[in-house]
Parts: sequence; structure tokens; C-alpha cells
Amino acid sequence: MVPIGFGLGKSSKLRSEELMRTRILSVIAFGLAGAVSTAAISGIVAPPAVAQAKVSREFGEPYMAARDLIQSKDYKGALSKLAQAEPHASSKSEKLAIEQLKTACYSGLGDKTELIKSLENQLAIGGLPANVVKNHRTTLAGLYDQTHNQAKAVSMTRDLIKDYGGSAEQNAYVASDALQHKNFKDAISYADKAIEISKKDGKKPKEGWYQIVQRAYFEQKDNDHFYATVERTAADYPSSANLEILINRATSAPHFDRANNMLDVQRALVAAGVKLKPLEQAEMGEAAISRENPAESAKIFDALNKTSFSGIDPSKVARYKSMYGKAQSDAKTDEATGLAGREKDAAAAGKGDRYLAVADTYLGAGNYAKAIELIGKGMDKGGLDAGQIAYAKLDLGLAQYKSGKKEEARKTWAEVKSDNGAENLAKAWILISKK
Repeated sequence: MVPIGFGLGKSSKLRSEELMRTRILSVIAFGLAGAVSTAAISGIVAPPAVAQAKVSREFGEPYMAARDLIQSKDYKGALSKLAQAEPHASSKSEKLAIEQLKTACYSGLGDKTELIKSLENQLAIGGLPANVVKNHRTTLAGLYDQTHNQAKAVSMTRDLIKDYGGSAEQNAYVASDALQHKNFKDAISYADKAIEISKKDGKKPKEGWYQIVQRAYFEQKDNDHFYATVERTAADYPSSANLEILINRATSAPHFDRANNMLDVQRALVAAGVKLKPLEQAEMGEAAISRENPAESAKIFDALNKTSFSGIDPSKVARYKSMYGKAQSDAKTDEATGLAGREKDAAAAGKGDRYLAVADTYLGAGNYAKAIELIGKGMDKGGLDAGQIAYAKLDLGLAQYKSGKKEEARKTWAEVKSDNGAENLAKAWILISKK
């Protein structure tokens, strides 16, 4: 089962699942519009062999008249003249010349059905330069797509990729079709190739190409590769939607402590630009005060109070207003003497966890220098388990980041290794810091 969930209550979990499905399930169709161009169609200039060779009068006069009519964009008149010349085309070069002018006429008329036939006739006659053969095959794949013969378009595009390597857009087109037909192996392979080609060309891959890979892994319930792909996507597209998926993964970590660490998730969501609903904001305020961060809690409730707690069940408003009052009162106490007293208690404690708790309060209050100092003292004092160290480094990186030391923060976050959600959040913060 794919672990998707906000971790902020039932309504938030449903919102997260809806977000993920909406984004992933809506990216399955990519046309060949960017992969081909009818500009590849042969022009109206006659092949050298015909221009230089001596031809019969019955062929030459209507043929030359057709050329002139094409120049004046009288394509129907030109086709009439070509019909007169065609029975007298005796050589391969003459037959090819007729077909090339037909191609120009059908292109001018926008008749895709006849244009397909004409291009295929040119390929069947032969004698075309290699680059023209490639152009015609590419154009035909696009025309089949435009005329809703997707099976033929995909088949031709696969052949083009096999013979020429293919463009990023062509690989993405095949990947999209493979995904539609639940051929997940090919969907991943071709989409990854599209991304690789684009990067080699110095271009940013389209987000939809990453999402094809995401969808393929998602459908196979391959969580590790799914989230790794979202992480790759967010590196190029650090949108709130992409970051939200990565942040929420922390709540599915084997040893995630919802009671103690939901605030860390909520902080990351806010920093990523995720708009929390009023109830989710209230839950964040409650999480902050539960972790002895009254200043942070008061700021959160300030915003809700300005809207008279709009959007929250009226039966819960009184409770949250009470929390707001306590957060304001405790924040004033902390500012006066409270934190100094807690620091003394931390210094006297046998382990460093007390220092980490006070550091987190300073972090929530915006005193980042003090947070960094006390995290250092807590780490030096020791007695911490691996999970506590992981969240300590997460907080340290956040304090560094908020202090404007982005590179230091990224180095700190890169050191976070854990199975309690801290590592997931650290990776998300690295991406957030690059927005």
C-alpha cells in the first residue's frame, strides 16, 4: 500500500491523497506536437536529376506549369497539371519529382490524409537523401498522431528512436503511450531517456516527463522509486505540490513520533508554500505549545485570531482561543525569565536532550543564534539516541538556514540519517532552500 497521508488529521490525509492522484493521474497524454514538424516536408524545387535531364514534352510542360502554380499557391490547379504529367513519368527520378510536388500541394491544402499517402509514396519510390528520409519518417509519425492513428504514430516513433536515438519529445511520447497501456517498464525507460537527453542538451526536462515515471512507480506500489522520482522532480520543479509529497513521507517513516514531531512536518509544509487549512493551522499552534514553543504558537494563533478563527468548527473555537491565551502568556514569561531558567536546568541535567528542547524553543521564537549555540551544547553533553541526534541536526540546519547560512544548512541536513522522518524532512529542506 502506498503511504500517502498528511498526518494532520483525517481531512488533511484525504487532501494529500487527492493532491497526489490528481497530479499523477493527469499526466498520461503527450502528443507529438513538439516532436515533429511539417516543416520537414520536402519543398517544391525539383530534384537535380529532373531539372538537368532531358524529359518528354508530355511530362515537362504540365510539370513545369504545376511548379509555377504552386509558387502562386494554386494547389488544386497544380494537382490537375500533375495528373496530366504523371502518366508520362518514365524514370524513377521523374516519379519522385511528381510525388514531391504532390507533397507540397497537400501540405499547402492542409490535407493530412493525402499528405501521408504522398510522403509514403516518396519513401517507397526511394532515391531520397538520408536526412530527407529521416525528416519524412518523423513527419509521418506526427501526422499519424494528428489524424488520431496513435498506434501507427507510436510504432513509427519507436522505429525512429531505434534507428536514430530519438529526440527527448519522441521518447516522452512513447513513454506516455506505454503508461496508458500499463507497460510500466517502457514508460519508465523512455521517460528517463527523455529526461537524460534534455539534460544533455542543457535544457530542463518537462515536469510531465518526471510525472510519467512517478505514475509508473506509483501504480506498481514501488514506494522507494516513487519518492526518489518525486525528489528528482522537485530538484527541477520545487513547487509546493512536489515538496508536500516529500514532506508528508516523513509521517510514514517506521519510527516517526507523531506526538513529538508533527511540528517539524508542519514547519516544512509552511516553508514549502503549502497553504494549510484553518484547522491545520490550529493543530500546528497546538503542536507548538505542546513542545514548549509558546512564541511560535502565539504567532500561528495570531493569524487565526485575525479571522475570528473562521473555517474552524465553532465547537472547537473556545478551546483554541484558550490555547492562544496560554501561548501569549507563556511567551511573555519566556521572554522575561523562563528560558534562562530552562537553560540552567539543561546545564545541570545529565543528558543533552534538555538543551535541545530549549534550543527548539529559541528556534520557534526566532532567536537562531541562541538555538545554534544550545544545539551544540546538547550534542556535546551527549546521552542522545540516534533519533534525537537526527532531529537535533534538522533543527540546527533550520537555524542556520534562517540565519542566512544556506550552504552550512545544506551540509548539516545532508548528514541527517534516520528512520524516524528526520531524514525525509532534511531532504525536503534542502530542496526548499534552493527555491
